[in-house]
Amino acid sequence: MAEAMGDGQPGEPAPETVHRYPGPAIRRGYLASAGGGAASLVLAFAGHGNLTVSVTCITIFVLFAAYGARTAFRGASAIVLDRDGLAVVGPLRRRVFWDELADVRLRYYATRRDGERGWMELAVRGANGRIALDSEIERFGRIAARCREEADARGVEMSPATLRNFDAAVAGSFAAGRLISPMGARGAGRER
Repeated sequence: MAEAMGDGQPGEPAPETVHRYPGPAIRRGYLASAGGGAASLVLAFAGHGNLTVSVTCITIFVLFAAYGARTAFRGASAIVLDRDGLAVVGPLRRRVFWDELADVRLRYYATRRDGERGWMELAVRGANGRIALDSEIERFGRIAARCREEADARGVEMSPATLRNFDAAVAGSFAAGRLISPMGARGAGRER
């Protein structure tokens, strides 16, 4: 649950809101990682000595393990949205200051051919690095709206697809972390 906070720790800015990935999203990530990893290992050892099949399956296993690690980092991290910028607080700390904002992108990824369902990824880049988060995070629309406000205030150029995606995100076209009918047929607002 996103929470408003008062004063932060000494030396850290006072956060406005803290956002986390919800438990069900984290559990889905762990299940997908474990299931895909297990299936790829079974196929690797069932390859009857075929080196190509075994190497391919082990490579797929490594990808699922990386996805599991990403899920663990998400579960152990929080996104802090404050007057100075956007920060990831957790094992891999990152911060983008509004004054150093260089690029903002909001992409839509469809899960169906008709573009009716999918998720969004918000990527914010500054002098100190990049923060990317997806629409499964709590109150994604609030984070997206603030990033757009700050980008507009600083004259950061955004693509037409990013601007359309911001309109959908801020309008609250979400249900249970999934985007529903954001921009019409065929995911018109996608940015590649």
